[in-house]
Amino acid sequence: MAYEPNTWNNGDTITAEKLNHLEQGVASASQAVPAATTQAAGVVKQAAAVSDLSGEPTQGDFNGLLAALRAAGLMAAE
Repeated sequence: MAYEPNTWNNGDTITAEKLNHLEQGVASASQAVPAATTQAAGVVKQAAAVSDLSGEPTQGDFNGLLAALRAAGLMAAE
């Protein structure tokens, strides 16, 4: 069942029932967020830290960055 928000007005009484309804709406909304794909926006994790380089980047350095992005879901896997 879809969440139906309450339209609040000045002077409305706040009840446990209305607060619980709000809490349930927040809980169901946070559970319904899909993971990101190459076709659709969604939730992704923060990528792992990649250390700053002290010299010119190597293929290994670049591949490490790509691996961190893939592991975080910011880039599609092979």
